[in-house]
Amino acid sequence: MRPWIEPEDAPVNSLVYGGRVVAWVVLLLWTPSFVFAELKGDGTAMELWMHRVYLVFHEAGHLIFSWGGRFLTVAGGTLMQLLMPLAVVVAFLRQGHVFGAAVGLWWLGGSFVDCAPYIYDARLGDLPLLGGGTGADRPETHDWMNLLRWTRLIMWDTRIAWATHVFGSALMLLGLAWGGWALRVQRGRVDDLG
Repeated sequence: MRPWIEPEDAPVNSLVYGGRVVAWVVLLLWTPSFVFAELKGDGTAMELWMHRVYLVFHEAGHLIFSWGGRFLTVAGGTLMQLLMPLAVVVAFLRQGHVFGAAVGLWWLGGSFVDCAPYIYDARLGDLPLLGGGTGADRPETHDWMNLLRWTRLIMWDTRIAWATHVFGSALMLLGLAWGGWALRVQRGRVDDLG
C-alpha cells in the first residue's frame, strides 16, 4: 500500500512542481466555500462554478446506467458524479502520481458536498431542476425524492444530506492534507531543468 500513497521518488521538474503548488493553493483557498456551504437556499455547493462540472457527469450517468432499470437509471446520476473523480484517484495512483490522486480525492469530496443539497431537498422539492420546474412541480424528475421514497428513507433526507456533506468535506480536507504532504516530500526532489 505504501508505494500507492507516497510521492514518487523521481526528480520533479521545477515548472511542474510550481504548477502543483499553485493548484494546491487554489484548492486550499476554494475549499471553505464547499465546507461551509449551506444545505438549503442560496449559498449551497450547487451555486458554485464546480457544480456545472459535476452536473455534466451527473446527467451522463442517467444515460450510462439506463440499462439497469428505473432505480439504477435514477441513481446513475449520482453514481457517475462520484465514480468519475474516484476513477481519477485510481488512475493517478496506478501511474504513481500521488499529487494527482490527492487532487482527485479533493474532487471526490467536493462531489459528495455537491450532492448534499439535492438530498436535503428530497422532501421539500424546492430546487430548480433541469428542464424547468422544481421537485414539487415534477416529483418524478427529482432523483433523491424518488430514491429516498423507494427505499423508505425519505424521513432521513436531512440527516443523510448532513452526513454526505460532512463526509465530502472530510475527503476534501484529506485530499488537501495528502497533496500538501506530497508537495513537501517532493520539494527536496525538484530539479532545475525548467
